[in-house]
Amino acid sequence: MRFDVTLSAAQPVVVRNTVMSGSVRPDLHLGGTGLVPVLTGQVYLDPTTLKLPASTLSLTGGTVRFETDDPFLPRVDVQGRTRMLGYDINAALSGPYDEPEVRLSSTPPLAQEDLLLLLFTGRLPDDPAQSDALAAANTVALYLAKDTLARWLAGDGPTDEDSFVSRFDLEAGRDVSKNGVETLEVSYRLTDKEGLASELRDRRNVYLVGERDRFEDYNYGLRLVFRFAR
Repeated sequence: MRFDVTLSAAQPVVVRNTVMSGSVRPDLHLGGTGLVPVLTGQVYLDPTTLKLPASTLSLTGGTVRFETDDPFLPRVDVQGRTRMLGYDINAALSGPYDEPEVRLSSTPPLAQEDLLLLLFTGRLPDDPAQSDALAAANTVALYLAKDTLARWLAGDGPTDEDSFVSRFDLEAGRDVSKNGVETLEVSYRLTDKEGLASELRDRRNVYLVGERDRFEDYNYGLRLVFRFAR
């Protein structure tokens, strides 16, 4: 038996869990034999958010490639960006999926190892709080507990994309005030996706939002988000 199958999707395939929220578009070919099937082509990554222990990385796009000369070792090429403690950080991930090369840069400039520390702990090496290793460990522990909390709230059934956990988002430390106080942004999606047509579920949402800004003022309001089909 030999395969000759084209694999694609009429609509982007949605990927949503406690760590990642976005979609992918496969453009693949299944060849080879029943004994050794071979997958070639690309999977395109649409704009996606990735939750790290102390930050949220906005993936602007990328690909996963199954190349003809080495189809069993997919290669990734992904770009993303975020903002932490006043640093605009750009990230690029490329190479074999099991040993990718990570390149980080920022404005203002910061060493790559310091940027890694910032992304995963929310702290810089010269931060007095960083001397307490327990603070960094707690940040990572809370991150690892997110999935367990989501499953506990959702019960034994499949994860509900309209559960409290999926509607709620908290982001801290994008900027800091003159007094060293980190900003805080909270949002809660009010829109009930079950009441929308499938083509509108990710294109029209209403959020209740609140923040502590870099001037240490507290702001509240509603945010209406429209996303246009491409």
